[in-house]
Amino acid sequence: MLPENMPRGYRQPRTAKASTVIARDITEVTDDTAISLATSIYKHDSNGHASHLRHVPVVFESFSPDFDRANLNVKPRHNSELVLAAHTLLQFTWAVYCFNSGHFTSCFEHDNLPFRVTLAADPSVAGRSCFRRFTTCGTILSGLQELLHHVRSSGDSSALDGYLLHAHNLHDSKSRKEFWQLQASLVVQLRTIRSLSLFVAFIPPHHDKQCVSTFISIVTNDSWVISDTVAQLSAHGDSIASSSRVVIGVHSLTASHVKPLHLPTPPILHAPPLATYIWSPFNVRQYALSYTKDSPQFDTSINDQNSPSCLRHSAPLFTSDSVTTPNVLYCLHNQDQDGSIQAGSEVVSLAHLSPPLCLEHTGNLFGNYYGVKFRCDNDTFVRAISPFKFTRLFELSDDLTYHLSHLAHQPLLEHGMPCRTSSFVFNICHDKLCAIREANVQLFDPSNH
Repeated sequence: MLPENMPRGYRQPRTAKASTVIARDITEVTDDTAISLATSIYKHDSNGHASHLRHVPVVFESFSPDFDRANLNVKPRHNSELVLAAHTLLQFTWAVYCFNSGHFTSCFEHDNLPFRVTLAADPSVAGRSCFRRFTTCGTILSGLQELLHHVRSSGDSSALDGYLLHAHNLHDSKSRKEFWQLQASLVVQLRTIRSLSLFVAFIPPHHDKQCVSTFISIVTNDSWVISDTVAQLSAHGDSIASSSRVVIGVHSLTASHVKPLHLPTPPILHAPPLATYIWSPFNVRQYALSYTKDSPQFDTSINDQNSPSCLRHSAPLFTSDSVTTPNVLYCLHNQDQDGSIQAGSEVVSLAHLSPPLCLEHTGNLFGNYYGVKFRCDNDTFVRAISPFKFTRLFELSDDLTYHLSHLAHQPLLEHGMPCRTSSFVFNICHDKLCAIREANVQLFDPSNH
């Protein structure tokens, strides 16, 4: 309704319309972000508060009749410094050697742990690319030698709370010995230069125990308090039938009295069987590689009923009825292949756990994976488990699971740590780091400053 048509006594608002003020301000803004924000405010009338869009900073002053600004005792409120200090106190920084399965990134995100990777190294191109994609780490190096050199020569002496190392199997004893000697030197240097408080080493089964013992002896002589535990992955709810040796070190100078950080016995958990991760739409004939050995058509080709099959079955080297181990039903080999090589030829039970990944090039039917049975069209077939479904066994984040299921990143999953076991270890480390922080941080009364 126009003002001239309003009833007698109507008084037009004395303040300018919000839309008029905002429209004038928009033309004076040059920043694209500000223009977008101002336009949104104008279109939506700022949810009814367009005339109140003003921020007045609080000013603390002392009032007196003899006010003298020149002699006023000003107390600066270091707001930005306080926020930065709080952020620093609440965060724990880590160095990581080898990306492995990337379990630590998913664990930090899922458990909301205040851990941040600030220094990383990986000898593989795939591992370094994953560090760039899934962490905010600014320094990513190409190997253990480069990492040690960086710690010694970079001049960075900022505190580092934790160091995570993943051991990988090396083929010759000389390389294994050199690897663990470098790791020991790195831990010592990180403590001397960066005040390292804690380290965690995940070591795959069947690793060289003598080299690990030498590593433990060296760091123990440098006042590190060590715990050494073999963690069964299935005991923590992971569906991969494997284990990992977990070595945790806490430096004796982080508190007045430091005890070994042993991993407690977890509560009894029943890891979900392999069938939990199988996607039924893949159970179709087009993905089948063979009939099952019990099928009357096993001796015929899967693609041509008139042609004989080129496969033969054999008994596995061992079987198990325990639900905490994989149960190999039988093996499938080509007629001209060595039947004694079991890797890549196993057909496993869906009611048990999954075997770990094997990267040995065997040329067998299922490559680096294994086969599973399924029913379709009133018959039973065998197909290979898909790389994506195998990667899902690690319980990683969706983006990381998709990324690691590609062929180029398969080697990262060999001896990879699944997320549930990793979460168990890192939550214990978090509690320890919090205790170290409380023992070494003192808050002063601000009224005295």
